[in-house]
Amino acid sequence: MEMEPRKTRKTRKIGQCLTIPFQALAIKEGFRHSLASMRQPRLASITFDDGSVSALFRWWLRGMGWILRIAPFCFVLALPVVIVCDRFSPWPVAIDALFAYPGQSRVCVGNSSSSESTPDGHHWSVQRSFVLFPRVFTSPSVIVVTATDSAAVTIEESRSFFWFLFVAYTLALIYCVRLVTIFRSKRHAQSNATA
Repeated sequence: MEMEPRKTRKTRKIGQCLTIPFQALAIKEGFRHSLASMRQPRLASITFDDGSVSALFRWWLRGMGWILRIAPFCFVLALPVVIVCDRFSPWPVAIDALFAYPGQSRVCVGNSSSSESTPDGHHWSVQRSFVLFPRVFTSPSVIVVTATDSAAVTIEESRSFFWFLFVAYTLALIYCVRLVTIFRSKRHAQSNATA
């Protein structure tokens, strides 16, 4: 039986002494990593197959179709509501500003307001848009009256806004009439089929 050289024995002992702390360190790091992963909330991963993606896309298209059908009706109905609201609740600032156009009847076609609170104070802005009759037949434009907390009342005329509003409202009105006509003809055809 031969004895191993001393050098080899020492090398093995040193290797064993080094591997034990490294194993302990690896176990400690693994425990730390698992503890950290337990503390962090896990986010659920959502995956879609091709069938569900196409179904979602079809639902989205159907929803957009309904929005595009309803939007013209809302736009057509909004203008009379704005006109009536302005008649029952006129804005004194706009009435005073429109004295610059004598002999005209105002028709409100839009209003907006905004307010903001900052460390400096409370800031607000109010705006109403009008079409004046019979002036609109000779000079088609929208009169925009704006008042803010920090500036005087301003009056602006916009021909481009008038033509945009005119074209958009006319197209929406045509679309609504056409859709109602189609719906009525379908109802009439169904009632004839059942009779």
